[in-house]
Amino acid sequence: MTPRGVAGDGTPVMKRYPKPPTKETAMSEKVQSVRRRPLRKLADTLSHMSYSQISYLVNSLREEITDLEQERDDLKRELDIENAKRAAHSKAYIALRGLNEDLMTRLDEAGITPHNN
Repeated sequence: MTPRGVAGDGTPVMKRYPKPPTKETAMSEKVQSVRRRPLRKLADTLSHMSYSQISYLVNSLREEITDLEQERDDLKRELDIENAKRAAHSKAYIALRGLNEDLMTRLDEAGITPHNN
């Protein structure tokens, strides 16, 4: 005969009753409850509205979403332009630095010492 909680081959068997929730699990359940509250409030509000009011609300939200998407696209375009400017400035700086080094090498080869004022 095998002891309780152990299978015939000696491996432990899962207990019949689950452990009580840990602090993390309890907090997670509270968070889920808080996240659902706005949806419950919205459902309650919508249940008291007429079809035409809900339709107006949905259309207004669609317009707002469209406006926000347009604003996001505009900001993204501006960011792309700024990034392109930075890349161009970086390339120009690298090119000028290379030209400066080349000039200094040629002056050195010619035996000319540049004067810094």
